[in-house]
Amino acid sequence: MKSKNQISKFWLRALLLSLPALGLLTAYAVIDPFKVVQRYDDFNGPPEPARVRLNRDYVSTQTFIQKHKEQGYDSFILGSSRSQAFKCASWSKYLQPQARPFHFDAYGESLLGLYSKVVFMRDLGVPIKNALILLDGELLRNIVNPSSHIFIIHPATSGDSWIRFHLAFLRSYYTTSFFREHWVYLATGEHRPHMRKLPKNNFNRIDLVTNDNHMSADLRIAKDADAYYKAAYRQFENRGSPEQREEWAEANIGAPQREMLDEIKAILEQAGTKYQIVINPAYHQVPMHPDDLQYLARTFGADRVHDYSGVNEFTEDYRNYYDASHFRPVVADEILRRIYTHTATVGTAR
Repeated sequence: MKSKNQISKFWLRALLLSLPALGLLTAYAVIDPFKVVQRYDDFNGPPEPARVRLNRDYVSTQTFIQKHKEQGYDSFILGSSRSQAFKCASWSKYLQPQARPFHFDAYGESLLGLYSKVVFMRDLGVPIKNALILLDGELLRNIVNPSSHIFIIHPATSGDSWIRFHLAFLRSYYTTSFFREHWVYLATGEHRPHMRKLPKNNFNRIDLVTNDNHMSADLRIAKDADAYYKAAYRQFENRGSPEQREEWAEANIGAPQREMLDEIKAILEQAGTKYQIVINPAYHQVPMHPDDLQYLARTFGADRVHDYSGVNEFTEDYRNYYDASHFRPVVADEILRRIYTHTATVGTAR
């Protein structure tokens, strides 16, 4: 049987061995590089962005949780980062004067994430008077909670454990070059070429009330559009032939998607929501599969589903985009005008 002295030595040795790990955990919690440990009323600082890309799902959900009672949100823009082109101020022009819009989006949003947000609002008793839902094939295809720290869904909506959630961030920070790059940046204030984990131009600004994400690229385009697109042009060079793009279109709505979409429709109908669904004008010009379009039209109403995928006046011009994935507010504003003034759209769901 071990003596008390041996037991004490064991625990002392275990404590000493654990000190480095405890130190790393403490440093992580204090610095909180991804802003998921402490509470933040403003995710923009402090005082300048630290070039760390935040989990947009967490920012949106946490902002909503902290502010929905105070702000009385009742109108919601839902979708992936492509939805960021739609701004609450522009949308408000077509809503009731007293509407309180909120941008409830996520990077790489999945159908599971969108569905979970709608269910979460219903369970909280939040009124959903208006909804603008942005869909595409990628969103409809994804129905699992990602493991990546950038895309993992907030536990409040996903129902998954907080342990799994925080482990995703810890793994990313300490098992990649992220840790080294971030500390060098904090120490020097300089962004160096080798810092691939820290975006060079990550200076977007989040609206503290609506949660709109205002892209820093807009400032660069306004300053010198020719220079911006000259630097970005290689992103827009290759997107396949029209025949190839038609071939790439896949049907993404299966039984799990139908179950989620049907419940979303039921929740919106029960809430008396005035809603519109837009199929994103993605630059790759891959059209949404006809079977998916027909299902959406049958479920939500053909007059509420507006298809801007494939080849059209928006997707033809690369200057309508920041990059090969994200279109600009000038496109979103025109889509809003057409939807809400009943102008014929490029491809209302067939």
